[in-house]
Amino acid sequence: MPWLGGKPTSRPRVVMPERLKREYHFIRQTSSETSTEFMQRFLRLAGFLGAAAGTEEEQAKNFQWGLRRSTLNHLMCMSYTDVAQVANAARNYEILHERDDVDTERPDKR
Repeated sequence: MPWLGGKPTSRPRVVMPERLKREYHFIRQTSSETSTEFMQRFLRLAGFLGAAAGTEEEQAKNFQWGLRRSTLNHLMCMSYTDVAQVANAARNYEILHERDDVDTERPDKR
């Protein structure tokens, strides 16, 4: 029986690798994160998991599905072989989207 603080407990402790696997499979880009920041967080977690994170293509797919919905919708038609390719495409989309926002704010530039 596991012990917690000197007292027996009937609840098993969560094993760290299982928690990391669960977090890895449900990781999502936050609204305040750029795709580059999300990639850094994703790769750090994948690094902790090692082989359990899957092949480069599996990691690319998991990273792609974790992107913000608006970005993901523009990357759906393509297949990628690694996380760097997905991150590059996502960053290009973000740059293009930022440029569109600036053009909308400044109609004198048309």
